[in-house]
Order: sequence, then structure tokens, then C-alpha cells
Amino acid sequence: MKQVKQFIPEFTKKEPEKPVEPEKTGISTYEELVAFAENVKNDYDKYGSADVYLENNILAPDDSAWVLDIGTADNPFNGTFDGRGYGIVGLNVSIDDLGGLFGCIGENGLVKDIAVIDCDFTKNSEYAGGIAAVNNGTIDHCLSGINQGNYVRINDKNGNRINIGEYNSYIKGTYSGGVAATNNGTITGTRNGAFVNGSECGGLVYKTQAQYTAVQTTAR
Repeated sequence: MKQVKQFIPEFTKKEPEKPVEPEKTGISTYEELVAFAENVKNDYDKYGSADVYLENNILAPDDSAWVLDIGTADNPFNGTFDGRGYGIVGLNVSIDDLGGLFGCIGENGLVKDIAVIDCDFTKNSEYAGGIAAVNNGTIDHCLSGINQGNYVRINDKNGNRINIGEYNSYIKGTYSGGVAATNNGTITGTRNGAFVNGSECGGLVYKTQAQYTAVQTTAR
């Protein structure tokens, strides 16, 4: 008996290709934060548009000096920096020109959900901001400083009583803003509680050509 081979066609539904998510880098220590700032400067093509996030709160050593912020006027930060609700505590900013956690955030840059507290300027920057010296992108739901007096006390992890006011930030520059000295982008849902000092200054920003919304500001 002659065998008949049957042909059964296969119909396979092709799944749509999933978009490739950009690689994200976690930062968990002050040393890694410093290294990221250096990478943005030294390898801008790779890190200038990187997506990074904080894995926990970061405490800067007491004897540290923040001498290189993230992004410059020529090479602004155009990636995403997601604080995920964590804070960077104790930056000692010592920069002549653009002083802040970020020097310059580019048009495509996004900084969100981060608190920068106990940030003190040990040098008078030309442009000084608690989050960024210059913002051309977006700063969303961030906090700069703590607007509390020394009469508010809390217990630290060792049970010692500390004045919460000691953790406020002191922004100092020729042109100063609690969040940014110059804003050409968007600032939303962001609060400033830092003390701001300068020849010309503003509680949230010194100079803006765009839009922003704030909850509270403090300038002195």
C-alpha cells in the first residue's frame, strides 16, 4: 500500500517585537556618584545620556569635596537620573563656575524624585543651585534643603538627639537659586527649603525663561 505523506502547514503567530529598554545603572555609594560624574565628563558619548537611579540614600563623607558636578554647559546631562525617593546628603560643593549636584541639565535631561539635603557650598560659585546650576530639561518632584529650625529635633539611628535644622542646605553663589540658578526648562512639583545667598538670587530659581511650580521656598 502506497503511503501518502500529508503536508500540514504551520501557522505561527508572530509576536510583536518588544522595544529594547535602555540599560540602567544603579548608584549606591558616594564613590559611585563621583565616578558617574567623572564618566559623564570623560566618556560623554556613553554616559551623557545614561539612565541611572539611586539604590538607597547616599551620605557624603564629612571631609569630601564635590568638585565635579554632573554635566557642563558644553556637555549637559541628557539622560534620566531617578532618585526613587532617596536622598543625597552632605555634599560639600566646591566649584567655581556651575555649582550644584548637576552643572547643566540638557534639553532631554530628566532629574526626578530626589532629595538633596545638607548641601553646603564651601566656595562661592558663579551660578549655584541646590539641584542644578542650569536646567534646560526637566526637574520633577525633587527637594532641595529642609526648611526647619533648630527647635525641631529627631533621634538618629543611635538614639542621639539631633537638630534637624543642621541638615538644611546653604546655597551660595553670585547668581543663586534654591533649585536652579537658571531655568530654561521645566520644574514641577519641586520644593526648596534651602537657604539661598547671592548677589542676585531666588528661592526656587534666580532666573527663568520657562515654567515651574513649587510648594515652598526659602531665600535669605
